[in-house]
Amino acid sequence: FLFVGQVVRGKGIDILLRAWAELALDEKLIICGSGAQKEEFQALANQLQISDKIIWAGRVSQKELAQYYRRAVSLIMPSRSPETFGLTGLEAISYATAVIASEVGGISSWLNDGENGILIPSNNVQKLAENRNLAIESGKRGFSDYKEKYIPDFHINKLYEIFCELSGRG
Repeated sequence: FLFVGQVVRGKGIDILLRAWAELALDEKLIICGSGAQKEEFQALANQLQISDKIIWAGRVSQKELAQYYRRAVSLIMPSRSPETFGLTGLEAISYATAVIASEVGGISSWLNDGENGILIPSNNVQKLAENRNLAIESGKRGFSDYKEKYIPDFHINKLYEIFCELSGRG
């Protein structure tokens, strides 16, 4: 399981850690990113007695991040602050990695609950801890959606069609 982003309160890492403690999974949670509140969250992980299940990877290269996405069961985006778009979610989907994300900001413009991922209410530990198998299935569907709507060729072809229409070539 994977989190990618700034290690700050607005990203909901405290919610993620509390959900992880409730789940009592043997799997590791990998947190990629850095931020001002990392020590606070490490202390929370200690308090919740899950430090041995958390890997604080810090900032990683794009190559390393690609490996994390390939190996992850799911990317978890527990944001409590509105995300403009949530690009890490689309990155995960491009590797057929399931996405579980808070329904904040622009995330719901590309993540359809139960279809290509799972949307949860922000600040909801219990909902974050549910539906692991559904997340895996939605990751597979999300990859198909990504190939259909978000690869560069799709956008280039759409722009070309518009250009031809406007220039009278279409």
